Amino acid sequence: MVKTKTRLLEVKNNKEYQAMLKEIDVSESSRGNIETEIISILESLDKLSELVKKDEETLKQSKKKYEQEKKIIEDDLNTIDADVLDWKNKRIDLQKNISGDLLAMYEKIRNRNKGVGVISVWKAVCNGCHMNIPPQLYNELQRSNELLSCPNCNRIMYFQDMEKPD
Repeated sequence: MVKTKTRLLEVKNNKEYQAMLKEIDVSESSRGNIETEIISILESLDKLSELVKKDEETLKQSKKKYEQEKKIIEDDLNTIDADVLDWKNKRIDLQKNISGDLLAMYEKIRNRNKGVGVISVWKAVCNGCHMNIPPQLYNELQRSNELLSCPNCNRIMYFQDMEKPD
């Protein structure tokens, strides 16, 4: 545009002068369009930077919430681990009071049945395999203090009266 204005002074006829004025006009209008576009881009950039700031704040809050929840879960896990260790120690202490052959039988049954070696029986139904046990065995189970095994799943059974609270 500056070059065109300097050339405007060197023009000798009216036609060239009109062409130069038209060229200056076109340059100024394109310059105005470019400036308008730049301004709109800058406004968009400002809006986006505000959105980024809001998103960063949201991210900070989410991270803080995540860390709090993580700490709570880790504390719960540590508590559960401590409880498991306590129960293992209690189990070891109780195993000392049980005869070896009985303990071996229990461990064998427990390992075979996914960690469950002793199961309750109610209304002649084993709560381990959910199968009916013979009526005579059910009667013996109610009256005797012997260790009886389920004929289906081989778990050690005990009678539990569900109608009376423990």
